[in-house]
Amino acid sequence: VSPSMMRGMFRISLLLLVNTNPIICYSVKSPLQTVRNISSLANTRKRFTTFDRIHAQKDDDKYRDASEDIKNEDEQNNLRGGGSASGSSPPVKKSTSKRQMLSFAIPALGIYLSNPLLSNIDNAFVGRTTGTQGLAALSPATICTDQMIYLFSFLSRATTGLVSRAYGAEEKNVEAAKEAGSPPLTVALFCGFLLSIFYFFFTPSMLSMLNVDPALRPSAASYIYFRGAIAWAALSQNVALSVMMSTKDSITPLKIIGLAAVVNIVGDALLCVWPLQLGCTGAAAATAFATLLSSGFMVRALKKKNILPDIKMPTKKQFADLMEFTGPLFAITITRLFGFINMQRTAMKLGVQHLAAYQLSINVVIFFLLFGEPLSQLSQTELPSLIDKGDSSSIKATLKSVLLLGALGSLSVGAIAGILLYFGSGI
Repeated sequence: VSPSMMRGMFRISLLLLVNTNPIICYSVKSPLQTVRNISSLANTRKRFTTFDRIHAQKDDDKYRDASEDIKNEDEQNNLRGGGSASGSSPPVKKSTSKRQMLSFAIPALGIYLSNPLLSNIDNAFVGRTTGTQGLAALSPATICTDQMIYLFSFLSRATTGLVSRAYGAEEKNVEAAKEAGSPPLTVALFCGFLLSIFYFFFTPSMLSMLNVDPALRPSAASYIYFRGAIAWAALSQNVALSVMMSTKDSITPLKIIGLAAVVNIVGDALLCVWPLQLGCTGAAAATAFATLLSSGFMVRALKKKNILPDIKMPTKKQFADLMEFTGPLFAITITRLFGFINMQRTAMKLGVQHLAAYQLSINVVIFFLLFGEPLSQLSQTELPSLIDKGDSSSIKATLKSVLLLGALGSLSVGAIAGILLYFGSGI
């Protein structure tokens, strides 16, 4: 039931209650004043049995005068912009426009595309310097690093929901945002350290379980060791990035990720081409250094904005709130991970050349799939606070705009991907 319908029903009920007496029904904006008027009218009607109509008419005139005074006070407050004297609600904030959405989504797109773009750059450097053998070794190596880290992507998703709800669309509660970001950041650091320890001890076992060609294992293992050593930095950086974007700041993370991309490219050139030619090991070392650098700058930016979450043990309630996001998101993530692993295992059975081709193809697919992520991030940033307020009109308008942008974006990206794959296969 809409607010306007509720107001109409309330007016009708009051009219029936007082036999269309205008003293009470002047406004439904003040329930307390309405109740007082009802009580006064009831006392007046009792006087009909003991006083004559002249006295009753005087009382009614007194109430009408009081009602007129209240109306005049309301009009004066409205002219001053202060709303009704009886406490009318403030005007509802308009929903975010498509232009505002694009101003957030376009920088966010650069953030999400940076990792697959860097992976393709790694593929290009390794393929040019070590050939098919090194490119094929990257396939199981990236499964064990990128996809394992992706397994914990529910933390960044949960961070977006928790922090955006705490920060608010209008309130901008910095302290609440810091408190909401503390549990996922603490869990990300803890899981990242455990993951780094796991890589240190169990990398050979993982490659054996994936049935990786023994000739590819040394190169794949060196890549995993370097990337696995900074798993804690990668996970915490993802959470910190989500905290920053939950405050609707996508420019600062874009600058940091852009700087990391430049450093990674320079590192690939130095460690894979000249003066060193380390192949997969050089590519992994360059990516690890760029990740550490960007993580440091991300922490610095959060601290500068005074929204750096504290590292502390989550309370029982905070952990429960985090787990509300974890269940569904983890199920989706683990399903995708199994799909990628099965595709990679199938490609390995076809030989080294097919595995190298698969490595290039899957990175192109992932690159274009991530074009929808900014709209997902936008929805997770905008909707929680609107849902908490019960602002159904703004929720519908936001969803309509996001779906429209998604439909137009999917058609455009699909066309570009098809053209690139058709005409760019020889590049």
